This record gives sequence, structure tokens and C-alpha cells, in this order.
Amino acid sequence: MNKEELIKKLLQHELNAFRFSVWATFNNDGDLEFALCLNGSKPVSYDIHLCDIGGNPDTEYVYDYIDFVIDDSIDEFYLRRF
Repeated sequence: MNKEELIKKLLQHELNAFRFSVWATFNNDGDLEFALCLNGSKPVSYDIHLCDIGGNPDTEYVYDYIDFVIDDSIDEFYLRRF
């Protein structure tokens, strides 16, 4: 799924109560494809762990916040990689 689909899917869950891991892999076009699962799990064929999000009852998990966290994680991944 793309990043927008990922964020919309995350917003469907109770992020204040549960923690999720965001994973990525490169598709055939060289773009990142995303997946999410409960924290501590890993989706098959996804090798890039970007971040964990959720599980904090004091945080307001809105689209812009999640978008920022994922973008920041992607930036960190590319900095470590190159």
C-alpha cells in the first residue's frame, strides 16, 4: 500500500491503546511499499522497519502527525543507508 493508504488504515485502529510497526520494501518501480502489523510482528517479504507508532494514551494521533512520523522515519532510513 502507499503512504496515504497506510495512514488511513492506521487511523482506523485505536492507536492510543495499541502499538503498531510500520514496515516497508521496495516495489518493482523502486518506490517504497508499506505494511503495518502489531508491534513485535513482521510482515512477510518486508525488510525495512521504519517506525513504531501508537500505544500512548496521551497522544492525539491525527493524519498530519502520522504523516510526519513516517516521513521522518523514511528520511532517517535514507540517511543510514547512504
